[in-house]
Amino acid sequence: MDSLALHIYHLDEGEEADRVIQLLKPFGIGDKWPVERPTEQTNAIFVPVEIRDIATEVWEIRQQKLNKSLALLRALDRKTVDAIRALDLSVAMRVHTTEFFLPLESEFVSECGRLGLEICIYNSKACEAGSMWTGRWFSRFTAH
Repeated sequence: MDSLALHIYHLDEGEEADRVIQLLKPFGIGDKWPVERPTEQTNAIFVPVEIRDIATEVWEIRQQKLNKSLALLRALDRKTVDAIRALDLSVAMRVHTTEFFLPLESEFVSECGRLGLEICIYNSKACEAGSMWTGRWFSRFTAH
């Protein structure tokens, strides 16, 4: 798993981004969890799930990121996610990977479902290889 982040998209830098970040502040976002503000290229806010301890095995890195993401997801509430959506914005957990097989734990999927988040998985290796997924999300779904 190359990257994992809470992804709030279809917004621009400025007042709109400030409003969203203010909604997220009570949950430690901006303090405990770093925020990447929108740019011209992204039009999105990212709250990346990063790990400091570098594991050697791919599965260990994936597991550490998923475990840490659970803390982020459990800190959030549905009311805040719905308030962000009321601003005509989309909210998802975004996963970038080069792995062929990407198991997602049921707790991760369940927490995304509790919050009504989409899970967007992008396999960059499949796109580079010119597969039928080129230029598109490898998988995108909403957990319920």
